[in-house]
Amino acid sequence: MLSGTSVFSRVTRAFAATPTGAQGPIPMAMHIHSSFSEGSASMLAQLSEARRNNVPVVWFTEHDWRMSAHGYRQAVHFDSLLKETEAPNKAWQWREMVKGKPVNKGGGIVTAPVSPLDPHPPGAMHVMVQAGPNRQSSFSYGVDANKARLNYKANLAGHSLSESPRDIVPA
Repeated sequence: MLSGTSVFSRVTRAFAATPTGAQGPIPMAMHIHSSFSEGSASMLAQLSEARRNNVPVVWFTEHDWRMSAHGYRQAVHFDSLLKETEAPNKAWQWREMVKGKPVNKGGGIVTAPVSPLDPHPPGAMHVMVQAGPNRQSSFSYGVDANKARLNYKANLAGHSLSESPRDIVPA
């Protein structure tokens, strides 16, 4: 949820300066992005914050290029941790993500084993983590696609996702 410094609380403070009973401004929050296209809060969270701050009108603005996935990647081939590109897109960078205190962790791009279904030159992501006794730990890679305009974030309405068990190769 948004903090007290949100656009909603600023709008409410400005509205509160209008004398009671006088015709004046109606508090509105305009050009609000939700997590659907680039904001950090869901539409429901934005509306809840608006209600909490007595803002009766919220005008959402979402990017239609995100909704249609215009210029988005069609595949990820795992060729590099720092320069993962699929033309015409800009590079993604894979960042290590660690939770807990693993005893051992590692990973990166490997050339074997790889999926026989990938027509691109061989490349796969290898990830390994070993947790200590009675400890939960995890290690993964998360994509940093800021330079690529977050071109992995889109609407999945009308699409289906499938995963081939042949693409997951245990160590």
